[in-house]
Amino acid sequence: METDDLQDIVFSIARADDIYFAARQSGLYRSEDGGQTWELLQISQDSISVTAIALAPNFGSIPYIFAGIKGGVVYSEDGGVRWTVIEMSEATIVSSIVISEHFATDGKAFVATTTEGIYCISNWGKACQRWNFGLLDRQILCMALVRDKVAHQTLWAGTSSGIFRSTNLGNSWQEVPFPMIHAPVLSLMVSPEHIIYVGTENHGVYYTLDNGQNWVFAGRAFLGAINSIAMTTAKRVVAVSEHEISTLVDIDNDWDILDIPIPQGVYPTCVSSAGDETSVLVGYSNGAIMSITPAFGPYVRVR
Repeated sequence: METDDLQDIVFSIARADDIYFAARQSGLYRSEDGGQTWELLQISQDSISVTAIALAPNFGSIPYIFAGIKGGVVYSEDGGVRWTVIEMSEATIVSSIVISEHFATDGKAFVATTTEGIYCISNWGKACQRWNFGLLDRQILCMALVRDKVAHQTLWAGTSSGIFRSTNLGNSWQEVPFPMIHAPVLSLMVSPEHIIYVGTENHGVYYTLDNGQNWVFAGRAFLGAINSIAMTTAKRVVAVSEHEISTLVDIDNDWDILDIPIPQGVYPTCVSSAGDETSVLVGYSNGAIMSITPAFGPYVRVR
């Protein structure tokens, strides 16, 4: 998907099997052919910017979609045909949405905002309230959910000052010992082995193997802020910054910079698994969405 509008930013991409959704400045788009063609979904009568997107874990049987818009969230119970608005405040800017792994039974989703902290949506969209006890920094830039081996869920939030964690689905928050000098934290990603990766504005990528007690620098400085981190189904980490797309290739923190030309004035904004073992979808600031295969390059090896 491409556009001539240099400001039609792709904020996030979500996937359920072979169906993809893209949250763009010009609206919410859906693709049923692996991202080859895209259809603009009709959320409202007016043009509406969508800043975040999340799909229910069992989307095939429970086709819920939550999308962030100015002033709140919209959700659909039928895969994007009909929409219901959840109003927050006029100043609300949604940065991220995550949905409980047990959504089928608990009906919960969590909305991160850059001005008012985090909202908890419950009862499958019928109720909404702020969920900020202990959250000292309400400027939430990213969010992720970790499910452990006994199905316990932990919320992680990256903020302008560091990282916060909730072990009780947002009822209370505690600050994680992440060095404040490395903040803001712009992106979060959790691997199947529960390795938590974070992307920062000026200090590259870090990861933790012990639930946030200690953080490891992932090997190299990046050009620009780490806007997004994702993982292929073959467990290859991909990070996009303002100037490059890189992939972490081994435990020695070696990185490959993908040799993909980026037009002047355009930058990668988000990355998401494409569903196969090797590919990711990368969104750009001009509205383009491209499928990229990090494992096969071309690339330049760096550390």
